[in-house]
Amino acid sequence: MRLPDSRFSLTTEPERFNDLAWDLLLGAQEEARRWRHGEMDVEHLVLALLDEQRLRPLLNTLRLQGGELRDDLEDFCARQPTRSSNTLYVGDDLEQLLDAAEQERQQQGAASIDERHLLLALASDERLGGALLQRQGLSRSQLDEQLQPVGLAMAEPLAASVPAAASRPVAIDQPSAQPTQPSADAGALAQYGRDLTALAREGSLDPVIGRSADIRRLIQVLSRRNKNNPVLIGEAGVGKTAIAELLAQRMVAGEVPDSLKGRRLISLDLGALIAGAKYRGQFEERLRSVLEEIAACDEGSEGVVLFIDEIHTLVNGDRAGADAGSVLKPALARGELRCIGATTIEEYRRTLEKDPVLNRRFQQLLIKEPALDVSLEILRGVRERYELHHGVSIGDDALEAAVRLADRYISDRCLPDKAIDLIDEAAADLKMEATSKPAVVEAAEAELRRIERSLLAAEQAPMEERVQHQQRRSDALDKLEQLQDRWQHERQQLQDLRQLQQREEELRHGIAEAERLTEWEDMARLQVELEQDVQRRRQELEMELQQPGRLLRDLVAAQDIADVVARTTGIPVQRLMAGERQKLLELENRLGEKVLGQADAVAAVAAAIRRARAGMKDARRPVGSFLFLGPTGVGKTELARTLAANLFDEDEALVRLDMSEFMERNAV
Repeated sequence: MRLPDSRFSLTTEPERFNDLAWDLLLGAQEEARRWRHGEMDVEHLVLALLDEQRLRPLLNTLRLQGGELRDDLEDFCARQPTRSSNTLYVGDDLEQLLDAAEQERQQQGAASIDERHLLLALASDERLGGALLQRQGLSRSQLDEQLQPVGLAMAEPLAASVPAAASRPVAIDQPSAQPTQPSADAGALAQYGRDLTALAREGSLDPVIGRSADIRRLIQVLSRRNKNNPVLIGEAGVGKTAIAELLAQRMVAGEVPDSLKGRRLISLDLGALIAGAKYRGQFEERLRSVLEEIAACDEGSEGVVLFIDEIHTLVNGDRAGADAGSVLKPALARGELRCIGATTIEEYRRTLEKDPVLNRRFQQLLIKEPALDVSLEILRGVRERYELHHGVSIGDDALEAAVRLADRYISDRCLPDKAIDLIDEAAADLKMEATSKPAVVEAAEAELRRIERSLLAAEQAPMEERVQHQQRRSDALDKLEQLQDRWQHERQQLQDLRQLQQREEELRHGIAEAERLTEWEDMARLQVELEQDVQRRRQELEMELQQPGRLLRDLVAAQDIADVVARTTGIPVQRLMAGERQKLLELENRLGEKVLGQADAVAAVAAAIRRARAGMKDARRPVGSFLFLGPTGVGKTELARTLAANLFDEDEALVRLDMSEFMERNAV
């Protein structure tokens, strides 16, 4: 939808406005058509402003009386002449108001004209706007005071959630608390980026373990004079984003070369960058504003390193991607941008590798899937964060089972991501179990209800029988009350444990921050509180929670991990928990139970499998290649099926090609 054509005008440049301000201009156009006026002017813009539901919190803040304003405006519009043709022009007063709004934007250094700039320009309108606001008791100085970026942030969150539907007359509601979002004045980096160094300073990032070689290589590339833009290439889940977060933690701790000290690591939010970019060139303009702000930061006291996760979405070969790539190339070539990209191997080959000009600006760093022992250390490093989030404890056997079972039975993802998912889901299951009513309490309640029904049915029974029923009811009620008291006490213990875990996390972060700022007295005080108070109370509480006979569990064990894998893959839990060594030792017996009379063949196959599992084979070759010979019906196919089921714990783990079906031409 386009606004009326005119001479050179801001109304022909939608990219100069934010989404809400442009919607106000479109609403003004509809108001002008509704009144059949020949020109779209200030009065139509004010009517659209009063109809805009997303501005109600702002109107409440300004205490504008929407009903009175609308009455005055409608009287004014009724006195204006109607048009004799279908052509609609932009009025001179509205043009002057938009020019004034553009001047306000430039003075405030905003990225685009927003509704606040329109209101400030409205107060300067000599024809109508200034007089309307004066009647409401609002002067230009009062508007300057009220329309600060903090006050405007009330209206911003509504833009994405409330439809721009008209409502007449506008109702002035009480202002409601809304989460604040960065306004246009906050700068492009604040709008479209996420400061990882600030999150690392707050302790909001998870610890990263076992990435010493990768982070060292990353820092080496960033420290180069030329081609200092690394791109992390690896399968999904291997830890590319975690390496960027580790770099932010190193930068905050000062464990980086001088060329990186004092810099910020900003993660580009592609969702925010693309959201609302409805017009051609608006997305590229946003990206250009980000790059310009980074260049300005580099010229100042602090520099910026930009991290672009899923960088292939910017250069994916369609029109928008190609334009984004053309914006990045000059900045990379001039050295104005120090950038870290991350993508998968497949997407890198499909996008960046096919653009040689862009590809030569990046240094490829291959991120491999960590080994099982390294993955286990990574899980131990993040265990406290998941314990704190779920309010449970995670045993070391659960971590080992998560790594082992994820590596063996989940083949479509990579470590450590798939193992962390198992830990997360098992902890969530245990938390749900701990917050729900225990089965023994439900059984006691069911028993009490059954006894009460028996007591009602025995109203006509002899007195001795009724007394027995009443005694049983009294005993069942006492038992239920005891169980409920135990349940509530154990729930309170779990809540106390979670509070201690949270306090311990806060103290650890405070100690690290005090050490970074060399505040040794505060560091010593926090250390004493951590060791002599919080940790001591936590150990005592954990010992109480480990006592037998408890109603609620708070420890995630290996069995819980196996339950999650069994639910995901459909493999029975008993097979999952069986040890690999025990399976191999009993392989002949397992095969012999299904394949009878073929002891020699079974022994030969089992011996070959054991040699392969023991590592006595070329790693590039398969576990085994067998050729079974014999007449029909002796057990060749059954042996293959049984072997597959025992090796992979699935009866369907066999791809069967019957070559007799390929003998006839019509069957191929």
